[in-house]
Amino acid sequence: MYWSPDHPHLYRAEVSVACGDTVSDRWETRFGMREFTIRDKKFHLNGKPLYLKATFFEGLYPVKLAYPRQSRNGDPRNSTGEGRGFNMIRPWRKPPPPMWLDLADEMGVLTVGSLAVECMDFPTQSANLSGWVENEVRESILRDRNRTCVVQWELFNEITDRQPNLKRLLHPMSVLAANSIRRA
Repeated sequence: MYWSPDHPHLYRAEVSVACGDTVSDRWETRFGMREFTIRDKKFHLNGKPLYLKATFFEGLYPVKLAYPRQSRNGDPRNSTGEGRGFNMIRPWRKPPPPMWLDLADEMGVLTVGSLAVECMDFPTQSANLSGWVENEVRESILRDRNRTCVVQWELFNEITDRQPNLKRLLHPMSVLAANSIRRA
């Protein structure tokens, strides 16, 4: 069964490594299966055309700015305005924490993969900028590329003429992102 906003079906995989009666390692994960493509200038989910109606999520939580204290703080239902017809969330300024992505997977909320790279003249130019941005792109995608809810990636936001070095990084970071996703 495919995962979708109407039917957010998730599977559970459990793997154990054992020698005789001794288990040396154990790993489990939840995952969904879906295909998100662009065909004939339209988005398709699992072979069916899909109109994206996205909302914006700044990741502001009660008490703490960067990480919710409890799993229901920053619940994607609050961000999508459940019942209002939104089917996608675009996080901004920082990637959502794993518990938030778990909820988006469970609820069938399509999500834009978000990086903590830049916004409104940040970061400033430095000798380490290129390496820092490359690391952020690679590690963010490696961390979240197999999330069922993440269907596209936003690498940069609001690059201005005052950031020529970020503009120069856009193409190589797009290539890095595509290669990182393909290795999934």
